[in-house]
Amino acid sequence: MANAPSLERRRLLKLAGGLLAGGAFAAGGWTFLNRGRNFFQIRRERTLMQTSVSVNVFSADPRHARYAIEAAFGRMAAVAAILTRFDPRSPVA
Repeated sequence: MANAPSLERRRLLKLAGGLLAGGAFAAGGWTFLNRGRNFFQIRRERTLMQTSVSVNVFSADPRHARYAIEAAFGRMAAVAAILTRFDPRSPVA
C-alpha cells in the first residue's frame, strides 16, 4: 500500500510531462506553419465596469482584427450592462 501513492504520482508526472511536451510541440508546429506569414498585433484598451480592459489580437489582416476587437468589446459591454449593480432590474442588484 505504501507504493500506491508513488505509482499515482508517477502516473501524474508522466501525464503532466506528456501534456507539456505536446503543448510545446503544438506551439512549435504553429510557429513553423506560420513562419512565412506576417502577423499584426492589434491592441485596444477601454474602461468597463471601472476596470481597465485590453484586448490583443494577432492576425494577418488588421481589418479582421479590429472587427474582432470591436465585437469583443461589444459583448463585454452587453454583459456589463446586464450585471450592473446600479440598475435595480439587474440580477446582481
